[in-house]
Formats: sequence, structure tokens, C-alpha cells
Amino acid sequence: MPTGWRPADVAERFPREGIANVYDFEKYAPKASRGLQFYAVFQLLFNTALMLFLFGVFADLTRNEQLLYGLMIITAIFGFTSVMDRKIWSMYWELVRSLFGLGILYVQGDWFGLNSFGENAWLWMAFYFGLNALWVAYFCLFEFRKSAES
Repeated sequence: MPTGWRPADVAERFPREGIANVYDFEKYAPKASRGLQFYAVFQLLFNTALMLFLFGVFADLTRNEQLLYGLMIITAIFGFTSVMDRKIWSMYWELVRSLFGLGILYVQGDWFGLNSFGENAWLWMAFYFGLNALWVAYFCLFEFRKSAES
């Protein structure tokens, strides 16, 4: 069966509009400011570093810590992709995620063993969560609303 093949009765009941001319097809290419591009690359690299750190300390964490850390990574990826899609509500998502991350830092006094790399390494995570919330608020309040009004 060729790719995209469907039974005749299904194709008749549920017609799909295909691309007739691929050269006239308009690609999904949203305009992104330099700031948003930098934000996206930074988030990609930072979250990759967080995942690599998780792989390094995974065996030392309890089951609950492993799940909590995984939840933080999933919410981070969902959050920054929502920002890249210019969702206004991503500001609230990122604010809640940042507050949750700061709560973890407050309760544990560390970011899952990050202080083993330096006495106050947890401060870098606190700075990240604070900066991230402000950064996303800027995009949502100024850049995204301005582009929605035009």
C-alpha cells in the first residue's frame, strides 16, 4: 500500500484536501524577533544542559526526585515552545513553572545536587527562574500583543 492510501469508502466519507502544487505551498514561517530567536536557542541549550545533568545524577536521586525533575523538564519544553508559538497564556505557564522551580530550590536548598559543583550553584538556577519569568513576560506583554494588533 502506498503512503497516504486510504480505503475508497473512507476517502469518500472523509475527503482530505491535498497540496496540488508543492511549489505554491505557503510554509509555516512565523516572524521572530532577534530576542525571541535568542530566547529559543538559550532555552534549547539550557534545557539540554539540565537533561544532561539529570542523566549524571539520576542514580543518586530518589524516585520522587527523578519524577519531579522530569516534570520540570517537560514543563520547560512545553513552556518555551508555547512562547515560540506566541501564546499569550505562556506567560502564566512560565510564571507558575518559575515559582514551582523556586519552591523546589527553597525546600531542598539545592537543585538536585547542583551544589556539589559549587557552594552556591543553586543561585544560578534561582537567577534562571527569575530571568525566565521576566523574559517571557516581556515577550507576551510587548512583542506578542504588538504583533497581534498589527
